[in-house]
Amino acid sequence: MVPDCVDTASDLLVLIIGDAGGLPPSVLPGLTAAGVIVARFPTPAAAANWLSQVPGPARLLRLGDLEMDRDARTARWEAGKLELTDQEFDLLLALAEAPGRTLAFSELDRRVWGDRHRRDTQRARSAVKRLRRKLAATGAGCGVRAVRGFGFQLMVVGQ
Repeated sequence: MVPDCVDTASDLLVLIIGDAGGLPPSVLPGLTAAGVIVARFPTPAAAANWLSQVPGPARLLRLGDLEMDRDARTARWEAGKLELTDQEFDLLLALAEAPGRTLAFSELDRRVWGDRHRRDTQRARSAVKRLRRKLAATGAGCGVRAVRGFGFQLMVVGQ
């Protein structure tokens, strides 16, 4: 029942219920651009039914020997649990969800702190410093690499 146009990894979902909201008919039933999905439904019940069938991200994320449980908000390296604050967990999760990619400061601000228009490099640097210390203390074979003036990337041994 999920329309073909749906990219469930998108960050933003826009539903148009009833009126097409001024969009030309050629755009409907879907539009995917820059993480935006537009789908038209005749009633709120139809939209709710569709949303209930859209799969979310998997509960467990595994990257090398790093395992993160999104529901329990826990992280493990091999057999040892990483003791992380909520902020550190969100930061590690954001980096782990983008293996091999450098996340810009602005993207980290949005994903970790919920700020869409703020670019606070010092806040991200401080959080990464704390996360690096905890990863090193547990002997985790992963680290966070800085890309000067841009952001950070998670580096995992064996990846």
